[in-house]
Amino acid sequence: SLPGHHPLNQAQAGSLLISELRCAACHSGIERSSLPEKAAPDLDEVGTRVSPAFLRRFLTAPSVAHPGTTMPDVMGSRSDAEQSQ
Repeated sequence: SLPGHHPLNQAQAGSLLISELRCAACHSGIERSSLPEKAAPDLDEVGTRVSPAFLRRFLTAPSVAHPGTTMPDVMGSRSDAEQSQ
């Protein structure tokens, strides 16, 4: 969610976050918003630029592996066993 006081309802805040975080650029099933979007990361040949160990760390805890990233911690609420699958 968005911290602080703002005039947006929950649906508007969600649309803003989806647009700002560019979720639909990498994930299917997310309707694109009419709001302008940031550029998505270039994942072409990502396997030649990052190690499998870094990719696992990044997907498990994005802000720990890459401070300042806008990728949300989608695995944060899962158990260690679920994260390691």
